[in-house]
Amino acid sequence: MSRTQRSLQLAAYADGEVAQAQRAAIEQELAKSPVALREVEDIRAQRAALHRVFIEASPTAELSERIQARIREDRQRASGRTWRIGLASAFAAAAVIMMSVRLIGPELWHQELVSPPPLVARALAVDAVLGAHRVCSTLSDGTAHDEFRVGQKSIVEANRILKALRAMPKEGAALPDLSESKYALSSACACALVSNCEVVHATYNSADGVTLSVWMSDRPLALSGASKLRRVSGEGGRVYQVAEVAGGYSIVQWDERLASVVLCGEMPADQLLKIADRIQPFGSAARPTVGPRVAIVEMALLRRS
Repeated sequence: MSRTQRSLQLAAYADGEVAQAQRAAIEQELAKSPVALREVEDIRAQRAALHRVFIEASPTAELSERIQARIREDRQRASGRTWRIGLASAFAAAAVIMMSVRLIGPELWHQELVSPPPLVARALAVDAVLGAHRVCSTLSDGTAHDEFRVGQKSIVEANRILKALRAMPKEGAALPDLSESKYALSSACACALVSNCEVVHATYNSADGVTLSVWMSDRPLALSGASKLRRVSGEGGRVYQVAEVAGGYSIVQWDERLASVVLCGEMPADQLLKIADRIQPFGSAARPTVGPRVAIVEMALLRRS
């Protein structure tokens, strides 16, 4: 079963729309897989947030049924696409219908139109980053995990392949060119760091054998579980999360307009930050503004102090 089919199956389970026999099989899987269980919990949380939008906006019963019907149609059409696209279409359909009613007249509304809640940063354990870096960069046969077969190709060609496969977390995002930092692309895979995220993991090698991992995720991330975690202001207004871990490894994370980016390598944090500063923003010349993730990190730092 593909990742998309599995996500659709878990979504149907979360909505109570699977047969009894299928439900029993899924519940057995959830009992054994914390990742699958977390994905179901995330889906239910998204449904609850969307439900709150409907309740606070107080549309008529007829309008609610039309919205729910449209969401079900989008889910059915999503069987041949990614779950991320289907969910975005559902939110878009709900927003369009609700905005139309807002324009029809205030008698259908008790208050102003309520916007969908923003994405909340997902906690990302530094141990998970380091473990994935070690596993994917060196497999048992000495090669890297090159699921998309981009090793030794130019960055332009690799990004063309990933775009054709629709492997990037968001349209317009692309693997960075690290040639200025003397690193060449060696592999790319879809190994996720956290559940319910679209992720591409690329590894780069330098001439002296140092391996650098770059992850790109479709939603904000917040590093956690590090004894040394700090925020650093970078070039052009970027705000980096920086973690230094045992064994001489460093991890740097920041959010772009089209992706959340994580770098990991066996080098001092200052050296990794210089590499991060050379990476151009994806899809726009403007640096991203600082969002709710910074507040989350600040709270975490305050708790540690």
